[in-house]
Amino acid sequence: MCKETITFDFDITLKVTDDVANDIFVALFRHLQVDNEIHIVTTRTKTSANIAEINGFLDSHGLNADGVWFTNHDMKIRTLSKLDSCLHFDDDPDEIALCRNAGIVAVNTFRPELWDVWLNTAR
Repeated sequence: MCKETITFDFDITLKVTDDVANDIFVALFRHLQVDNEIHIVTTRTKTSANIAEINGFLDSHGLNADGVWFTNHDMKIRTLSKLDSCLHFDDDPDEIALCRNAGIVAVNTFRPELWDVWLNTAR
């Protein structure tokens, strides 16, 4: 089986508040990283503080990302396309819409009532 590229937003998807992780998506990240390439794509600016914060979060939760990408407040679609992401998790409806328009399966992490819809269509 060949690896697929799966991408996660950081803020409000993996990390909910200052020190609180979204346990559901951290567990999903762990599960998916076994057979796939996992990247974090964030609209944050690439600064040493942001790099340290994201790396610290990954380390403290036992997560290994294949890459962390900063878009410096640009929409993520360009980066997701370059990575050839086939599945993206994000809380931003605009990012979700751009993904879907580009043929990337996107899960709105802010609306759990839509997860069943995604699970049924992604099979």
